[in-house]
Amino acid sequence: MNSQQTLSATLRRSNRIVATLALCLCSVALAATDDFLVPHVDPLQTNARLTLREVVEETFQRYPQGSLIAALEDEHQALSRRSNSLIAGYPLIYLQWIGDRVFNDRGEIQIQTGYQIPVWMWNQRSASRNVAERAEKATGLFAAALKHEIAGLGVCRT
Repeated sequence: MNSQQTLSATLRRSNRIVATLALCLCSVALAATDDFLVPHVDPLQTNARLTLREVVEETFQRYPQGSLIAALEDEHQALSRRSNSLIAGYPLIYLQWIGDRVFNDRGEIQIQTGYQIPVWMWNQRSASRNVAERAEKATGLFAAALKHEIAGLGVCRT
């Protein structure tokens, strides 16, 4: 597998995660009907000394999608750890037992043991670092987009 295939596989995995999250959010939105709502009043506390920036930051700390940002940061850290590793994956030690009992039962037995240490292929490590850097950038952009949405500067819906 070359670095471009590794990058493509990582991007496909990220796209599946985003699609799964979007599907979950859509199903929650469809499930929220008037039957489940409880009448209540949320008191609004005001503070005239707060600036817009402080209000946005305070709201951002409590915003429901903040957990998504934490998940994206965790993904970025995992990708960074992987790209900084000396080997390309997990080493493997194995023991394999092969017998002919199922087929002709001659009593032949083979035992194989071994180990595998995956090494980085040409440019695979730099591609992995590139994916980690892009994940970090995407996390920052997503956080900035959420702050814009909180401030009311998000995408206009007509």
